[in-house]
Amino acid sequence: MGEHHEEDGVPEGEYNAGTVEQEPLSTAQKYVLVLVLSITELMVAMEQTVVTASLPQITAALGSADGYTWIGTAYLLATAAVITVYGKLSDIYGRKPMILSAMGFFLIGSAISGAAKDMDMLIGGRALQGVGSGGIQGLVHIIASDMIPLHQRGLFMGFIGTTWMVASCIGPLIGGALTQKGQWRWSFYLNLPIGGVALVAMTFILKIKRTKTAFFAGIRRIDFVGIVLSTAATCLLLLALDWGGTKYAWGSKIVICFLVFSGVLFAAFLVYEALVSKEPLMPLMLFTGRTKAFSLFATFFHSISLMGVVYYLPFLFQSVYSQTPIMASVYVLPEAVIMGLTSALGGIVINKTGRYHEMMMVGLGLTTAFIGLLSTLNPSSNVARRVTYPMLYGAPVGLNFQSFIISLQTRIEKKDIGVATSAQSFIRVLGLSVGIAIGGVAFQNKVTELAKQGGNETLEKLLSGNAPSSVNAIRKLPDTLKQTAIEYYSRAFQVMFYVMIGMAGAGFLCTLLIKQHSLRMQDEQEPQNQPSKTEQPADSTTTNNSEV
Repeated sequence: MGEHHEEDGVPEGEYNAGTVEQEPLSTAQKYVLVLVLSITELMVAMEQTVVTASLPQITAALGSADGYTWIGTAYLLATAAVITVYGKLSDIYGRKPMILSAMGFFLIGSAISGAAKDMDMLIGGRALQGVGSGGIQGLVHIIASDMIPLHQRGLFMGFIGTTWMVASCIGPLIGGALTQKGQWRWSFYLNLPIGGVALVAMTFILKIKRTKTAFFAGIRRIDFVGIVLSTAATCLLLLALDWGGTKYAWGSKIVICFLVFSGVLFAAFLVYEALVSKEPLMPLMLFTGRTKAFSLFATFFHSISLMGVVYYLPFLFQSVYSQTPIMASVYVLPEAVIMGLTSALGGIVINKTGRYHEMMMVGLGLTTAFIGLLSTLNPSSNVARRVTYPMLYGAPVGLNFQSFIISLQTRIEKKDIGVATSAQSFIRVLGLSVGIAIGGVAFQNKVTELAKQGGNETLEKLLSGNAPSSVNAIRKLPDTLKQTAIEYYSRAFQVMFYVMIGMAGAGFLCTLLIKQHSLRMQDEQEPQNQPSKTEQPADSTTTNNSEV
């Protein structure tokens, strides 16, 4: 092993364990690679928000209101459950076959979802999409990290982050337009041409050398116990967060049991990974050392505050300012554009200066302050404030899309890039899920409290169960009651923003404990010829010439 290879065309590197020094890509090749990765990321990012806008029509067409929540839950559970698994499998079998399989799952799931005849078929398709989404979200960043030197990753990951944010925020516009035309199935079919182009491009452009691993030899290296423990713990946690306050009360036995068992399983997972597993999905070395540990903690808190704001901001415009879903999306579109621009700008600054620490502190510090501005929005706020405050919020948020992963990777050896990057992606997705849950709980609890204090039975009935679903009914009420409900909505959003200020503030405190490290020195010091934990036994390998 460790033999150096060179072929015509795109230079190739070996992913397995960093035992071979990767030949550098030219600038043009890096841009082509990032373009293909961005197209792949585009369909995943857009899917999450396009479908959301179509949910009412989907449930009406398939005749199952009970399955409404599972359209999103099945996707989210599958995504979170497989991220770390894909990262480890890519260490064993190679990045290229794993990302191609993830794209295949996503496209097959999209086709099944689009052709769904009933809710069960749709939920199955969404679960397959989630399996693909989890693999794509982790592997896009792993591949970029493998192929691009650390001191340049900020620049190119900034472009990927720009794609994500813009796609996420134009999704509701596309979904709303498809819904108005009665074409909800195209919320899923739209992925097929985009994904088809990305799949073909990835097949021919991504050329990587690795040590070929026999299938069954690779199977013996998979941490099946870790997979079962982490998947079960993640699913129980996300189900509790999804059902709490909606399907079941937060104090109900099922929600409490799910939360407790999730905690027990996560603890068992960490103990097993630390003491038993020979090739852990999430090595505990990721949580040793200030920079690594607090980069992951900052990722978690940033993700909570991000989703708490971005997910509920369109609803604020619908409920407090009586906008249609499409117009609400138009209001937040400038925020998305600003996020995309500052994500690219942040990458350029890191690339030019090699500094990421100041970016993290400034980004999360200003994010905390500008969520405070959002908390001052009320029914009497003029249009200028409604547009400007989200834009101000979006500017510092974009700065942090790549800084956390760059910070983590400064303390990670090349052989651990796969598991470290997939772990960071898992924590990010977990934070996004927690952000939706915490934001919803804070909002619903406050609006319920206000409705009960108000003493009006009509408003109490409409707002105490699931306030977001009552927006259209509120608009049909007499003006006095409608204005009262709008005031309740506004004050509930204020409380929700206060919670997100706390989350962003916690992330900011984490950045104060992170150290700045040289990006170029890290590139120079990466071990190139040392064996690693992921290196295959001699009897499980064939030649070093397998292109995948």
